[in-house]
Amino acid sequence: MKSIYASAIVLALSAVTAQAQASILITSNDFQNGKTAGWNYAANTSKFVSATDDPSNKVLQFTGNSNSAVTTSFKSHDDDLMVSFDFSYSGVMSVNSFVGVSFGGLLSSPSIGIKSNCDDKTGACKNDVFVRMSDSNTVMMLDSDLAANTTYTIFGRLYKDNGSATYNRFDAWLNPTAAEMQSLTGWNASATGTTSITSVDKLGIRTANIDSKSALQIDNLQVSEVPEPATMSLLGLALAGLAVSRRKRA
Repeated sequence: MKSIYASAIVLALSAVTAQAQASILITSNDFQNGKTAGWNYAANTSKFVSATDDPSNKVLQFTGNSNSAVTTSFKSHDDDLMVSFDFSYSGVMSVNSFVGVSFGGLLSSPSIGIKSNCDDKTGACKNDVFVRMSDSNTVMMLDSDLAANTTYTIFGRLYKDNGSATYNRFDAWLNPTAAEMQSLTGWNASATGTTSITSVDKLGIRTANIDSKSALQIDNLQVSEVPEPATMSLLGLALAGLAVSRRKRA
Protein backbone atom coordinates (compact mmCIF):
# COMPACT_ATOMS: atom_id res chain seq x y z
CA MET A 1 0.00 0.00 0.00
CA LYS A 2 2.82 2.39 0.82
CA SER A 3 4.23 2.14 -2.72
CA ILE A 4 0.81 2.93 -4.23
CA TYR A 5 0.49 6.01 -2.01
CA ALA A 6 3.98 7.22 -2.94
CA SER A 7 3.26 6.74 -6.63
CA ALA A 8 0.10 8.84 -6.34
CA ILE A 9 2.01 11.67 -4.68
CA VAL A 10 4.77 11.53 -7.30
CA LEU A 11 2.21 11.67 -10.13
CA ALA A 12 0.46 14.64 -8.54
CA LEU A 13 3.66 16.57 -8.00
CA SER A 14 4.78 15.78 -11.54
CA ALA A 15 1.53 17.25 -12.84
CA VAL A 16 2.05 20.37 -10.73
CA THR A 17 5.60 20.78 -12.03
CA ALA A 18 4.55 20.31 -15.64
CA GLN A 19 1.82 22.92 -15.26
CA ALA A 20 4.20 25.40 -13.63
CA GLN A 21 6.61 25.08 -16.53
CA ALA A 22 3.97 25.55 -19.25
CA SER A 23 4.12 29.26 -20.06
CA ILE A 24 1.66 31.10 -22.28
CA LEU A 25 2.99 33.77 -24.65
CA ILE A 26 1.28 37.13 -24.08
CA THR A 27 3.08 39.33 -26.59
CA SER A 28 6.38 39.45 -28.49
CA ASN A 29 8.32 41.61 -30.92
CA ASP A 30 11.45 40.65 -32.84
CA PHE A 31 11.53 44.09 -34.55
CA GLN A 32 12.18 42.34 -37.85
CA ASN A 33 9.40 44.14 -39.71
CA GLY A 34 9.71 47.61 -38.23
CA LYS A 35 6.77 49.13 -36.43
CA THR A 36 4.68 46.10 -35.49
CA ALA A 37 0.95 46.73 -35.06
CA GLY A 38 -0.06 47.29 -31.44
CA TRP A 39 3.36 48.68 -30.48
CA ASN A 40 3.89 52.42 -30.10
CA TYR A 41 7.23 54.23 -30.47
CA ALA A 42 8.03 57.71 -29.16
CA ALA A 43 9.17 60.08 -31.90
CA ASN A 44 12.93 60.37 -32.51
CA THR A 45 13.95 57.93 -29.76
CA SER A 46 14.61 54.72 -31.70
CA LYS A 47 15.22 53.24 -35.13
CA PHE A 48 15.36 49.81 -36.74
CA VAL A 49 18.82 48.75 -37.84
CA SER A 50 20.63 45.61 -38.95
CA ALA A 51 22.34 43.64 -36.21
CA THR A 52 26.13 43.89 -36.26
CA ASP A 53 26.64 40.13 -36.16
CA ASP A 54 23.84 39.33 -38.62
CA PRO A 55 22.91 41.97 -41.25
CA SER A 56 19.74 40.03 -42.11
CA ASN A 57 18.41 40.48 -38.56
CA LYS A 58 16.73 43.73 -37.53
CA VAL A 59 17.02 45.11 -34.00
CA LEU A 60 15.66 48.19 -32.23
CA GLN A 61 18.33 50.81 -31.52
CA PHE A 62 17.64 53.63 -29.07
CA THR A 63 18.65 57.11 -30.16
CA GLY A 64 17.05 59.32 -27.50
CA ASN A 65 15.54 59.55 -24.05
CA SER A 66 11.89 58.93 -23.28
CA ASN A 67 9.79 57.68 -20.36
CA SER A 68 7.70 55.82 -22.93
CA ALA A 69 10.13 54.97 -25.72
CA VAL A 70 8.09 51.86 -26.56
CA THR A 71 4.69 50.83 -25.22
CA THR A 72 2.17 48.08 -25.86
CA SER A 73 -1.04 46.86 -24.23
CA PHE A 74 -2.59 43.42 -23.88
CA LYS A 75 -5.31 41.55 -22.03
CA SER A 76 -4.96 41.84 -18.26
CA HIS A 77 -2.99 39.03 -16.57
CA ASP A 78 -2.60 38.36 -12.86
CA ASP A 79 -0.42 35.22 -12.63
CA ASP A 80 3.38 34.90 -12.72
CA LEU A 81 4.75 37.05 -15.54
CA MET A 82 8.02 36.52 -17.39
CA VAL A 83 9.93 38.82 -19.71
CA SER A 84 13.01 38.16 -21.82
CA PHE A 85 14.97 40.15 -24.38
CA ASP A 86 18.40 40.33 -26.00
CA PHE A 87 20.59 43.37 -25.37
CA SER A 88 23.79 44.60 -26.97
CA TYR A 89 25.68 47.85 -27.40
CA SER A 90 28.58 49.30 -29.32
CA GLY A 91 30.81 52.25 -28.51
CA VAL A 92 31.09 53.44 -24.91
CA MET A 93 28.03 53.67 -22.69
CA SER A 94 27.76 56.76 -20.51
CA VAL A 95 27.39 56.51 -16.75
CA ASN A 96 23.78 55.52 -16.02
CA SER A 97 22.84 54.83 -19.64
CA PHE A 98 19.41 53.33 -19.06
CA VAL A 99 17.07 50.95 -20.88
CA GLY A 100 14.32 49.57 -18.64
CA VAL A 101 11.49 47.22 -19.61
CA SER A 102 8.61 47.75 -17.20
CA PHE A 103 5.39 45.94 -16.39
CA GLY A 104 2.70 48.59 -16.24
CA GLY A 105 4.55 51.07 -18.41
CA LEU A 106 4.92 53.69 -15.67
CA LEU A 107 7.99 55.24 -14.04
CA SER A 108 7.22 53.52 -10.74
CA SER A 109 6.36 50.13 -12.30
CA PRO A 110 8.45 46.99 -11.66
CA SER A 111 11.17 46.90 -14.32
CA ILE A 112 14.31 45.14 -15.49
CA GLY A 113 17.12 46.19 -17.79
CA ILE A 114 20.38 48.13 -18.10
CA LYS A 115 21.59 50.91 -15.80
CA SER A 116 25.22 51.18 -16.82
CA ASN A 117 28.05 51.70 -14.38
CA CYS A 118 30.74 52.44 -16.96
CA ASP A 119 33.95 54.43 -17.10
CA ASP A 120 33.58 57.07 -19.81
CA LYS A 121 37.30 56.94 -20.62
CA THR A 122 38.09 53.20 -20.58
CA GLY A 123 34.64 51.87 -21.41
CA ALA A 124 34.90 49.28 -18.63
CA CYS A 125 31.50 48.47 -17.09
CA LYS A 126 30.54 46.77 -13.83
CA ASN A 127 27.24 45.52 -12.40
CA ASP A 128 25.13 46.96 -15.23
CA VAL A 129 21.94 44.87 -15.11
CA PHE A 130 19.20 45.90 -12.68
CA VAL A 131 15.85 44.71 -11.43
CA ARG A 132 13.45 46.81 -9.35
CA MET A 133 10.00 46.83 -7.85
CA SER A 134 10.00 50.64 -7.92
CA ASP A 135 12.43 53.48 -8.64
CA SER A 136 13.39 53.62 -4.96
CA ASN A 137 13.97 49.87 -4.69
CA THR A 138 16.62 48.93 -7.27
CA VAL A 139 18.90 45.90 -7.08
CA MET A 140 22.01 45.83 -9.28
CA MET A 141 23.11 42.38 -10.45
CA LEU A 142 26.60 41.53 -9.26
CA ASP A 143 29.13 40.59 -11.94
CA SER A 144 26.84 41.73 -14.76
CA ASP A 145 29.79 43.48 -16.39
CA LEU A 146 28.62 44.11 -19.93
CA ALA A 147 31.06 44.34 -22.83
CA ALA A 148 30.58 46.11 -26.15
CA ASN A 149 29.65 44.12 -29.26
CA THR A 150 28.35 41.19 -27.21
CA THR A 151 24.75 39.98 -27.10
CA TYR A 152 23.22 39.18 -23.71
CA THR A 153 19.88 37.61 -22.81
CA ILE A 154 18.07 39.20 -19.87
CA PHE A 155 15.23 37.23 -18.30
CA GLY A 156 12.92 38.17 -15.45
CA ARG A 157 10.01 36.77 -13.46
CA LEU A 158 7.53 39.08 -11.70
CA TYR A 159 5.27 37.31 -9.23
CA LYS A 160 3.28 37.31 -6.01
CA ASP A 161 5.45 35.66 -3.37
CA ASN A 162 4.26 33.95 -0.18
CA GLY A 163 0.57 34.26 -0.95
CA SER A 164 0.62 38.00 -1.57
CA ALA A 165 -2.45 39.46 -3.29
CA THR A 166 -0.21 41.90 -5.17
CA TYR A 167 3.07 41.56 -7.07
CA ASN A 168 5.94 41.80 -4.59
CA ARG A 169 8.98 40.05 -6.10
CA PHE A 170 10.99 40.31 -9.32
CA ASP A 171 13.77 37.77 -10.03
CA ALA A 172 16.35 38.39 -12.77
CA TRP A 173 18.77 36.24 -14.77
CA LEU A 174 21.61 37.16 -17.13
CA ASN A 175 22.18 34.61 -19.91
CA PRO A 176 20.03 31.96 -18.21
CA THR A 177 20.29 28.32 -19.19
CA ALA A 178 17.31 26.53 -20.69
CA ALA A 179 16.95 24.57 -17.45
CA GLU A 180 16.87 27.78 -15.38
CA MET A 181 14.23 29.34 -17.62
CA GLN A 182 12.12 26.22 -17.34
CA SER A 183 12.50 25.67 -13.60
CA LEU A 184 12.67 29.40 -12.69
CA THR A 185 15.63 28.73 -10.39
CA GLY A 186 19.18 30.07 -10.16
CA TRP A 187 18.32 33.76 -10.50
CA ASN A 188 21.22 36.25 -10.33
CA ALA A 189 19.39 39.11 -8.60
CA SER A 190 16.03 39.58 -6.90
CA ALA A 191 14.08 42.68 -5.89
CA THR A 192 11.27 42.65 -3.36
CA GLY A 193 8.82 45.30 -2.26
CA THR A 194 5.17 46.01 -1.65
CA THR A 195 3.09 47.22 -4.60
CA SER A 196 -0.59 47.78 -5.24
CA ILE A 197 -0.41 45.92 -8.56
CA THR A 198 -2.75 42.94 -8.78
CA SER A 199 -2.71 42.54 -12.58
CA VAL A 200 -0.78 43.83 -15.58
CA ASP A 201 -2.06 44.91 -19.01
CA LYS A 202 0.78 47.11 -20.29
CA LEU A 203 4.48 46.89 -21.07
CA GLY A 204 6.79 49.83 -21.59
CA ILE A 205 10.43 50.66 -22.30
CA ARG A 206 12.04 53.72 -20.74
CA THR A 207 15.36 55.17 -21.95
CA ALA A 208 17.63 57.75 -20.32
CA ASN A 209 21.18 59.14 -20.55
CA ILE A 210 21.65 57.86 -24.08
CA ASP A 211 24.07 59.86 -26.21
CA SER A 212 26.01 59.57 -29.45
CA LYS A 213 28.96 57.73 -27.85
CA SER A 214 27.15 54.39 -27.96
CA ALA A 215 24.38 52.49 -29.71
CA LEU A 216 22.09 50.48 -27.39
CA GLN A 217 19.96 47.79 -29.01
CA ILE A 218 17.35 45.22 -27.98
CA ASP A 219 15.86 42.27 -29.84
CA ASN A 220 13.49 39.33 -29.35
CA LEU A 221 11.33 40.88 -26.63
CA GLN A 222 8.83 38.38 -25.21
CA VAL A 223 6.29 38.47 -22.38
CA SER A 224 4.63 35.32 -21.11
CA GLU A 225 2.55 34.06 -18.22
CA VAL A 226 2.76 30.96 -16.05
CA PRO A 227 -0.71 30.07 -14.73
CA GLU A 228 -0.72 29.38 -11.01
CA PRO A 229 -0.83 25.58 -10.60
CA ALA A 230 -3.86 24.17 -8.81
CA THR A 231 -1.61 22.26 -6.44
CA MET A 232 -4.16 21.13 -3.89
CA SER A 233 -6.68 20.16 -6.58
CA LEU A 234 -4.13 17.94 -8.31
CA LEU A 235 -3.08 16.34 -5.06
CA GLY A 236 -6.73 15.87 -4.15
CA LEU A 237 -7.45 14.11 -7.43
CA ALA A 238 -4.46 11.81 -6.95
CA LEU A 239 -5.46 10.94 -3.40
CA ALA A 240 -9.07 10.44 -4.44
CA GLY A 241 -7.90 7.99 -7.10
CA LEU A 242 -5.83 6.21 -4.48
CA ALA A 243 -8.85 5.93 -2.19
CA VAL A 244 -10.97 4.41 -4.97
CA SER A 245 -8.19 1.94 -5.73
CA ARG A 246 -7.94 0.91 -2.09
CA ARG A 247 -11.72 0.42 -1.83
CA LYS A 248 -11.70 -1.80 -4.91
CA ARG A 249 -8.86 -3.86 -3.47
CA ALA A 250 -10.76 -4.20 -0.21
